[in-house]
Amino acid sequence: MVDISRVLAILQCTVLIIIVILSILYILLSISISRLRHRLHAFHINVCMSILCCCIYWLVQYCMSETSPRQFYSARTCSVVFYFQTMCTLQVPLSMIVVSIHRLCCVVYHNKLFFKSIQWISTCIISQWLIGIVISLPIFIRNPAVKFYFYQRKAQKYMFRFLSFRFAV
Repeated sequence: MVDISRVLAILQCTVLIIIVILSILYILLSISISRLRHRLHAFHINVCMSILCCCIYWLVQYCMSETSPRQFYSARTCSVVFYFQTMCTLQVPLSMIVVSIHRLCCVVYHNKLFFKSIQWISTCIISQWLIGIVISLPIFIRNPAVKFYFYQRKAQKYMFRFLSFRFAV
């Protein structure tokens, strides 16, 4: 009998591989064709890079969850997996927001040269990636699944000591 979750995972991996190939192709064409070397295409390349980052993460996650889910979601790697999941997925909407902010500033401040410069574009792109990295950091500080695992282990250790002391006397 066919396992429907296995078929869906293979379908998801196939779609993600196609997206990765198309993103790489678009990035390479944008860099190599001289007509496409415009300041706005830096934002298109940034959006493609964030989509590429997101797709590669989800591709690795689907492959790892199908092959070895216990190692992928162990207590040691749980925070790191959730951090990269949040960070990589968050980069796609943040890149769209950065494009919107850039367009807004270009329209509102059309006579200011700073908003047309390479410094503004690089500031927007770098701030987008830094904001995505920083916003995802609280997962390391307060991850209840990891804390519950360590509290559970600590409680088992103390319970075992208490019971062994009670019955030893």
